[in-house]
Amino acid sequence: MARGMGIDVVATVPGLLPAALGTGEAATGGFVVAEIEPARAEALRRNVTPNIVIEENHRLSYGDKPIDDVATRGSLRLAAAGMTQSFPVKLRIVGRGGAPIEGAVVQLASDGLSEGRTDANGVATVTLFLAPGGRARLLYVDVPLDHWDILVHDPAITPGQSYELRAKSVFEAPELLPNFPGDFRFGWGQRLMELDRMPAEFDGTGVRIAIIDSGADPTHPLLQHIKQGFDATQPNIVGGNWAQDSIGHGTHCAGVITARPTSGHAMRGFAPGAEVIVFKIFPGGDFTALALCIRKCIELQVDVVNLSLGAAVSQNVMVDQQLDAAVKSGVAFIVAAGNSGDDVQFPASSRYSLAVAALGAQGVFPESTYDESTFDPTLPMDRGLFSPNFTCHGPRIAVTAPGVSIVSSVPNGYNPESGTSMAAPHVTGLAALLLAHHPMFRVQFRERNAARVNALYQLIHSICAPVALGPDRAGAGIPRLGSLIGTLLPAQQPGTGDRTITPELAASLSTIFGAPGVQPGFLVPQAVGGPLFVPQHMALGAFGQK
Repeated sequence: MARGMGIDVVATVPGLLPAALGTGEAATGGFVVAEIEPARAEALRRNVTPNIVIEENHRLSYGDKPIDDVATRGSLRLAAAGMTQSFPVKLRIVGRGGAPIEGAVVQLASDGLSEGRTDANGVATVTLFLAPGGRARLLYVDVPLDHWDILVHDPAITPGQSYELRAKSVFEAPELLPNFPGDFRFGWGQRLMELDRMPAEFDGTGVRIAIIDSGADPTHPLLQHIKQGFDATQPNIVGGNWAQDSIGHGTHCAGVITARPTSGHAMRGFAPGAEVIVFKIFPGGDFTALALCIRKCIELQVDVVNLSLGAAVSQNVMVDQQLDAAVKSGVAFIVAAGNSGDDVQFPASSRYSLAVAALGAQGVFPESTYDESTFDPTLPMDRGLFSPNFTCHGPRIAVTAPGVSIVSSVPNGYNPESGTSMAAPHVTGLAALLLAHHPMFRVQFRERNAARVNALYQLIHSICAPVALGPDRAGAGIPRLGSLIGTLLPAQQPGTGDRTITPELAASLSTIFGAPGVQPGFLVPQAVGGPLFVPQHMALGAFGQK
């Protein structure tokens, strides 16, 4: 660590000084990551030359499920003001076969907020805070493994009583997950996106996917084909403990993208044949770690990156420059929009990303669960599909994908999870299939450059089924594979040449890229291409323009 003038330098990130902030031409430079007092940072910001950017190195989030804000804000005020009495309440949480669940986090919002954790007997003691005439408002149980969480509004809890609650197990839900896990192959989201219609050999072979998240557990039966990763929670990206996923978030995303069925575990991800590289950025991930991971993706010639993370800022110049460089090197970025229920977070808001909102469906989760609480009847709904209350929204949304009650792998088992973090992997896996099996990525878009990324984004956009939730919440709609089945090709073997264009592909290209001159049987000319991808309901310029 370098020290001087009150600035402690902790890292450097290569890059360019942005032309828009300098003299009009990019100059060789980079980014210095330093610890500095806020007042000094503001003084520097006022006095540096225009080609120097000073910005906060924000922490990234991955979408923890919060206890309901509306139920707790008034409660906390009452407790803080000393207007309550307190009473202990014992809650026993049981699950599969009535067995006690250890390690569940229990939160009780009344006229105050209390939290406890269940012991080996499944028992947690929490405090019921009551003002005169008060009541319990909300009970939330975060179950660690193999069960849906429990969420009950206005629970009938009174002082001096003990209660037992049973969490619904993924192994005991035949109406939702028939024959799970031994014969259960596709989740509801994968079926909606028509993965179940794809021949087994269309598996993403030949494509390299990066998952920048909390790591991934390669000992899980579905993920044992994952062999490579890096730990970005350390000062430098190293081999490290990428396989230790203490959060479970990255392992869950990996399952959606690339789960490979094995004996007793039938679930298939979108691209089980793809090569997967895991980058561990959580816990503690920030923009610096993300920027360094993106640079590593360029070096490793990654094809598509899943980013189920974000921060509530409009931009970060350092990360945006790494995204720019990566896209020009042929790396595509599928990014979760965010779970704060407001504007799209960064980097999903970047013009180099394809931003994914979450989609829910009625009938895919039990009652009295967190997943059930994501349905808001005041928001638009279309044929049983709904936009969940947590999903970020706005004009940057490109597409929507399943993100409520998604069952996938976690260390030592399975869990249902909800969030745009679950929606983005659906699209990342689909993108890998397109890159591996759509002929145009073997012909005019085989070169690794921005045109290739743009073509991928445009193709995803073009295969969307519209959904009447509004473009700010659904973008172009739900990407679906069914329309392309006659167009896709098996994985290309080493030494094979370019493929000619089928009639189906010719029609597809004409629709996507406005190339009516393309004829079946002829290679697509290099000049065929469209403008830089932007959501259809936006009017933006090309890469590099503001």
